[in-house]
Amino acid sequence: MTNNCIKIDYLTISCLPGSSKDSREALVQKALYALGIDQLQSCFEFMCTNYRYEMILRYQNISIKIPSEKRFANTGVCFEFTGSGFDYYENYLAMNKRTDIHSALNRFRLLYLDGYKTKCSRFDIAIDDKCFGEDKPLLNLDIIEGVLKSHCFVSHFRRSDPKRESGELVPIFKVPAPSTYDDSLPFDIIESMNLSTCRVGKTIYLGKEHSSRSVRIYDKMAEQEVKGAKLPEDLKHWVRFEIELHDNNAGAAFSKFLDCKDPTDFSKYVSRVSYDLIRFVDKDHSRRYNCTVCDWWLKFLGCLSDKGMYINKLSTNQYLRSKRYFNQCLSAILSRLFLVDPLQFVQGLKDGMSKLSKTADRIKADYYAYQGLSPGDKKAAVEEVYRSVSGEDYWRMFADQTEGDFDERMLKLFEQVAY
Repeated sequence: MTNNCIKIDYLTISCLPGSSKDSREALVQKALYALGIDQLQSCFEFMCTNYRYEMILRYQNISIKIPSEKRFANTGVCFEFTGSGFDYYENYLAMNKRTDIHSALNRFRLLYLDGYKTKCSRFDIAIDDKCFGEDKPLLNLDIIEGVLKSHCFVSHFRRSDPKRESGELVPIFKVPAPSTYDDSLPFDIIESMNLSTCRVGKTIYLGKEHSSRSVRIYDKMAEQEVKGAKLPEDLKHWVRFEIELHDNNAGAAFSKFLDCKDPTDFSKYVSRVSYDLIRFVDKDHSRRYNCTVCDWWLKFLGCLSDKGMYINKLSTNQYLRSKRYFNQCLSAILSRLFLVDPLQFVQGLKDGMSKLSKTADRIKADYYAYQGLSPGDKKAAVEEVYRSVSGEDYWRMFADQTEGDFDERMLKLFEQVAY
């Protein structure tokens, strides 16, 4: 039989002090309690440190990252779950806390009611195409590669530069693929071989690495064989379609995951997001946007919902936002560049004037719009730009307005999930 399932493959969430006056230690305790893993605290072991975090602790592929006191206010405490870490967490809650993953993660989200700021910075969603026995798969990596090289797809992805290496397959020996397609196309195809079995695995990347959204499609069965995992004897095919989301895209998808009471609702949401990110099509029209979507792709995604990633972006003046960014982040660097090489600095500005940019046009338009405001409205616009986003503002950005009043829903949810 064919077994397509959706699972969370990576999750990064953080809790910042916000308007509270709590210490790092107090915040860690409240976050662990909200997540339902406070009794596991002694199990976490110190792993390492880096430039951003003073301590990185880990247990069962769950990481707790604690910054220095200096960085605490702006960075907060970070919790990371790999795919296996998320599975362990879900099972732990069910067996030891008699609660479910949605209740625990909603408790974490709702810490903003106490003045904290909680957010999600990475959210990976995996859809597995598994086949047992004689059943035929829906995702064929060779077919997908052919469709991509034939330009038979619609997406908003851009070219990844530089080209990426395969991290999923852990290649023992790399098989170079011939460059038979346009290098400007937004995908990388990496092949690798397991010398012990001579099995060639393939990973297809779509989109830029570390961008707000990207996709990878790879031979999960080959990856598991390289790792020495024991697989069912009748498992004949296992390809994974994985969406990696960062920043606001991650927050939007994670918010939807928390709000979906029925797992099938989230499945429909993921199907729709996947459809928006990439559509494989047949060449039956001169314009690719009007081409018929491949039947095998529609079958893989199943029934689709009408909702994609819903983000209520806070409306602020692009000119004022850019001015703030210049003052806070760029002024010191640019002043030194002008000091050491003024001619090159001026030339760089001239080159920039000739480049087309929607953001640059928006800055110009918003500047003139700002100049036309009354003194009171100008002051309000500046205050809005420099106002820090609260925990409530963050989650409100992703609220679906069709589901009713946000504050009322969150308070009702708090009553349901509170210990």
